[in-house]
Amino acid sequence: MEFFRKGRRFAKGRRLAAVLCAGLLAAQCAFVKPFVSAAEDAAYAQDVAERYALYQKEDPERFTESEAYTISRATPTISSLTHNTRFANYVKVDGIDVSKFQGDINWSKVAKDGVKQVIIRAGFRAYATGEVVEDPKFRTNLEGATAAGLDVGLYFFTQALNTKEAVEEADFVLSKLAGYPLTLPIYIDIENVDYDTGRLDSAGLNNAQRTAICKAFCDTIEAGGYRAGVYANKYWLTTQLNAGELEDRYAIWLAHYTDKTDYTGEYQTWQYSCKGTVSGIDYAVDRDVCYSKKVSYAADGLTIEEIGAAVKPVMVGDGKITYTSSDPAVASVSSTGEIKAIRSGTAVITATSSNGTKDTIEITVGYEKHIRLNYDHMVFADIGASEKLSSSVQVSFASTDESVVTVSKDGVVEAVGFGTADVIAEDDNGNKGVCPVTVAVYEKGDCNLDGRVNASDAAAVLSCAAGLGVGRSMPNMTDYEFGLYDYNADGVVNASDASGILLYSAKLGAGSL
Repeated sequence: MEFFRKGRRFAKGRRLAAVLCAGLLAAQCAFVKPFVSAAEDAAYAQDVAERYALYQKEDPERFTESEAYTISRATPTISSLTHNTRFANYVKVDGIDVSKFQGDINWSKVAKDGVKQVIIRAGFRAYATGEVVEDPKFRTNLEGATAAGLDVGLYFFTQALNTKEAVEEADFVLSKLAGYPLTLPIYIDIENVDYDTGRLDSAGLNNAQRTAICKAFCDTIEAGGYRAGVYANKYWLTTQLNAGELEDRYAIWLAHYTDKTDYTGEYQTWQYSCKGTVSGIDYAVDRDVCYSKKVSYAADGLTIEEIGAAVKPVMVGDGKITYTSSDPAVASVSSTGEIKAIRSGTAVITATSSNGTKDTIEITVGYEKHIRLNYDHMVFADIGASEKLSSSVQVSFASTDESVVTVSKDGVVEAVGFGTADVIAEDDNGNKGVCPVTVAVYEKGDCNLDGRVNASDAAAVLSCAAGLGVGRSMPNMTDYEFGLYDYNADGVVNASDASGILLYSAKLGAGSL
């Protein structure tokens, strides 16, 4: 990525000698290697040839030792960095980024060395021909890092000259993933080809055009269901891009090789060195620090009143988050953090992030004192009439007098004889709801079913019309009951019906009613 920085094999304490292929790599690379056996020498020569062949494909990154630097643990580490004060309450996660140039990686050793996350090169666009090329180690690195339990993201080294090519690059990455899960963003890597002049370097684009290329790539990645970001060094972020337009929408991965960056823009990941060492990798490797939010639920507790209901509490947190329930028989939790009520009781849900933080929320599953039914009461005038009674929770139904009404297991209430009875709805915890049922013929306007039509019935009509005392704008009624209220038979219950009932009860104008 930034500058001449793709590594060399460790001398491991033995005397170094100039590697073969000096003519092949003249002025491009100055490889060094220890004295080894003929077999090791041949394998090393093949490795060099493969790397040079990749360079010949116009890889904008470079395998070089032109500076012949010594790789050592003196390279800055997260603990030795001076972090911006804005990240005081963040977790500092140890990360690396890799490509073909890191060779064969032992991911188990990488994980044991404390690395928590890796950003893997998916590919690049050739800096002269414009060919889109997959990194030869992409699939191996992706599967190995995931199996080792690391958080994984990707980057693509762009040489796009316009938004159409940027979309092509993003589609290329998405096609290689085919839905493979990632926990970190997919970044567009935009920078100069330091050892040559790339097609992007010579395109004469302005800041707005380069920024549009980044947006097109990121928007395509996000449309594909992944988080997107932009990798660039401090110079590019401050002079070659409109960084303010990017940082509000995408993750920013800053490259600045120092132990104290003075970059003032927004960023979530900082690549602070290109000369790092990690167990399991034989070559120099980039070192990154990711500023990760600590896992935290917004509330300490939550009550779910209904069995079967599902909620997803508000929380913040970065990294790969796993969820567990202290009692899945009370409340279960999915891999995405959705909590489902199973039965009454309490359970503690724990969210644990790969960044090393966790938080809990106590879930109480219970009911209201009264089960909510869709009917306050039912009135039938005809034998054989029926209505469906339903409940806010799963219940069993029973009739207190099956000579008046019967009820099926799914709540269908049927009139079988004149009289009154109750339908009882009961859940597994013994909570009950009651729906009174009357099967009788009443005079039109006798809304309170007391055998008389008077002012009390008119008041009931007005209360119904105003939605008072019923918990909703209109109570559910059987067709027959609605007909008692709809005194003038105009299809609505309102003040006109109340007036008609009052007139009738006062024997005024009764002949016309």
